[in-house]
Amino acid sequence: MVNVEYYYNGAGLDRRDYVRTLDFLEQLASFRTIAQKSGLNVPSIGVSQIDSGFFGTGFEGQHHLMVTFQYRELFEVLDPQIVMLWSIEDTSFLIYPRVVWRIYAGVQLELGIAIPIGNRRSEFGQLPYHVTGIARMWVYY
Repeated sequence: MVNVEYYYNGAGLDRRDYVRTLDFLEQLASFRTIAQKSGLNVPSIGVSQIDSGFFGTGFEGQHHLMVTFQYRELFEVLDPQIVMLWSIEDTSFLIYPRVVWRIYAGVQLELGIAIPIGNRRSEFGQLPYHVTGIARMWVYY
């Protein structure tokens, strides 16, 4: 089965504003470096935002497409899936292979890894981590 979903993030930035904000943060970081070399004591604002991702929030773009491939009939209690979240504005994406295990009726365990792909100035490429393991458990009652 293939699911395709479109997401609009009204709080996100369009591509032009996103690039302008990244440029501003990089200029701020350059100014800080120059000022420190000159012996000035300046706050570290700017560098931490660039190093930890664009304000550390994720999903800064406005338009995203999510595609999920799954094959539920493969196993009775295992649901293997591949989820791809694509930032349409900068073509970076996140690949998320996962397995959902239906342990009991009303209890599920999800195991997967999230792999961001994109250049440093893209939404998913600028994330501070490269691969993240994910484990979640759902209990329905």
